[in-house]
Amino acid sequence: SVIARVSPEHKLTLVQTLQEAGHTVAMTGDGVNDAVALKQADVGIAMGIQGTEVSKESSDVILQDDRFYTIVKAIVEGRRIFGNIRKSVVYLLSCNLSEVLVVFLGLLLRLPAVLLPLQILWINLVTDVLPALSLALDPAEPDSMHRPPLPRSEGILTRTIYRRIFCYGSLMALGTLAVAFASFVRHPGDTEYATATAFHTVVFAQLLFVFNVRDHSLFRDLGQIFRNPWLVSGVLISFVLQVLITTIPVFQQVLSIAPLSITDWAIVLAGATLPTLFGQVSKILAGL
Repeated sequence: SVIARVSPEHKLTLVQTLQEAGHTVAMTGDGVNDAVALKQADVGIAMGIQGTEVSKESSDVILQDDRFYTIVKAIVEGRRIFGNIRKSVVYLLSCNLSEVLVVFLGLLLRLPAVLLPLQILWINLVTDVLPALSLALDPAEPDSMHRPPLPRSEGILTRTIYRRIFCYGSLMALGTLAVAFASFVRHPGDTEYATATAFHTVVFAQLLFVFNVRDHSLFRDLGQIFRNPWLVSGVLISFVLQVLITTIPVFQQVLSIAPLSITDWAIVLAGATLPTLFGQVSKILAGL
């Protein structure tokens, strides 16, 4: 609908009517007669070149180039930032939940210490930091502008996301405990070896899981792995650091880890890959 030659009162009425219908209203204007409606709108957008000082003072956003396409670019950027915050929160909460569950379930099963305090500190300070920071630089999802707006009451975390965090955290914890059990079977009585395998499993599971926080399955779009070179670099650096500490005597002593055999490395990678593989398959089944 096009409504022309309306008075300032009519503009205000239009904005209020749309708001009463449950819409989030953005209003653009450049003149004095737009000031009231700009102030009433949820997002007032004034023109920076042709706009009057009154319209600029009444607005939340000022377009420096007076181009409407800039509004679209701003929405894309806003959705990217919101999505990346959600990805980082999901990643960190899932990873920390997996560590809590590993320790808690280990106590319930009366196992020797599966993860030691210094190992948890290493995980949180070294292997979690680079991927989490790199997620902030993720590009916008390809279909971000084809999605309907989120409800204004929806926060970063929803019930669906809470369930996803619990599911992924539980899977990483179960994979870690399974690897620890396998180590106890292969090396009876060698607690340090079992702790080392569980430690590496948690780290690798979390590093692989970072590619699971995106909305679409890797099997449908493998190229999305390389859309954020900072994320790939952060994961590779963390992988290398984790492998290197098994060969440096100081870290072996401080973190209470022992060098692993090729077979045990294969078991660790298998246990670390299963949570991410499950997540990718579930996305395919969901049509993502």
